[in-house]
Amino acid sequence: MAVTDTAIVADGLRKSFGDVHAVNGVSLEVPTGTVFGLLGVNDAGKTTIVRMLTTVLKPDAGHGIVNGLDVVEHAQSVRRSIGLARQYAAVDENLTGRARQGPISGGMRRRPDLGAALVAHPPVLFLDEPTTGLDPASRLALWDVVKASSPMARPSC
Repeated sequence: MAVTDTAIVADGLRKSFGDVHAVNGVSLEVPTGTVFGLLGVNDAGKTTIVRMLTTVLKPDAGHGIVNGLDVVEHAQSVRRSIGLARQYAAVDENLTGRARQGPISGGMRRRPDLGAALVAHPPVLFLDEPTTGLDPASRLALWDVVKASSPMARPSC
């Protein structure tokens, strides 16, 4: 993996689902070591952009580069070099914890996803609506972890 000053590049990304143009020519550049937030109204295509940059979806047009790797040509290498917590928790709703009875709460389902995305300290971390389902204290703790994991926040020797 090439060391670069740019963690993410999107150039003219497009994605349609039938007649719906979910993403129509998005370009952006995210410097290495920064925390970048992609904001927009509901159905603006934010999750679709994340899904293309994390190789879950193939762009119809344009290209994406993550960690110096093309997301289409080197999809497997991109997946090995990133952390991803999707918008919805991937934990099975029917699972219960040892100390719990009944279904597990949304916040409790969310925590293993976030932990799995963070545990390997990936150079690029994608968090799609990471605080959904978390209580206020857990939200603050998550942002503290994100800030602390940024190379810009770490003291250098």
